[in-house]
Parts: sequence; structure tokens; C-alpha cells
Amino acid sequence: YFMYVLTPVSLIKLEEIENDHTIQPKKINNFAKVFSRGDIAISQVNNVGIGISMSSSRIGKYESINGENMEGWYSGDGMVYIYLNVNDYASNYWQNVNFYRLQGTTVTNAKRVEKGFSGENSLAKYDFVGGVYSNLNMVAAMTFGSESPKIGFYSTLVGNKSYFVFEGKLICLGSNINSEDD
Repeated sequence: YFMYVLTPVSLIKLEEIENDHTIQPKKINNFAKVFSRGDIAISQVNNVGIGISMSSSRIGKYESINGENMEGWYSGDGMVYIYLNVNDYASNYWQNVNFYRLQGTTVTNAKRVEKGFSGENSLAKYDFVGGVYSNLNMVAAMTFGSESPKIGFYSTLVGNKSYFVFEGKLICLGSNINSEDD
């Protein structure tokens, strides 16, 4: 990626930094942060990581490029990632997961169709998404709707989700969840 966007001088400097073994990566542990422009909240306390993936009219429910992640329908509907090890989701998780039952999501039993899309087609319907953080604590919230007309999925499922992380302990709360679907 850098080869296409950096100048030759910047590339040389980047290579020098990459090859300088006296530069050690900074170990970051014990923090919480909400990325409001990305609709993501993360925390790491005592080597346990928590990630919350949300979506809005700014950030898509999921992205599928080059035929990958064709069943990511619900990953932006409040999916919660818990990392006890850096490779927890790297090996066999995605090959074996039930995409209709991702942890932290609230869904209907309606059948979804594998479909790849990105950009505006993946945006969610609601704007209420965000949170606050300080030191080891954070609160994140979102209004979600399961309907995705641009990919041919219609649903009346709507609700609110709140996530509280206090010193690495997670509490998830759903409220005002309604659906006229099966």
C-alpha cells in the first residue's frame, strides 16, 4: 500500500524505520476508546480485549469485497468481540461460526442471501451510534434496525443496544426491541 501513496523519500525513510531494530513497538495495555467516526468501541484491560462493532448511516453494516465476507450481515449490528489471545478470530472462528447468531447481535430467523457489497449500499438506517470513554471505562450505544433494502432484506426488527465496560468488565443491555417478523 505504501509503495503506491508515498514519495520515494518517504519510502526510504519508512524502510529505515522498519529495519531499525532499536525501535521497539510500544506496548499498549489497559485502555478504552470509542471511535465515533468508525462506530467502533474497544477496550483492553489485563490482556483481555473487547471490541464492539456498530453501524450507522455513516458506517456500513458490513463490507464484502472480492467475494469475501458474503455472510457478514449482522457483524455491524452490535457484534461483540472478546479477545483472550491475539489469534482468537484468526484461525477457525469465521469458518465455523453461525452468521445468524453472532455474539452481541439481535436478529430474526429470516433467511438471508449471500451478497457482496460495500460503500453506500451497506449503510445502516439509523444515526444514533456513539459513546464516551475515560481511562479504562467506556459506554457505547446504538439504535439498530435489521432492514437492509439495498441488499433485498426487509425486516421490522428495531431496538436499542447499550454497552458498558468498566475496568474490563462488559455489560450489554438491549431495550425497546420490537419486531413484527416471525
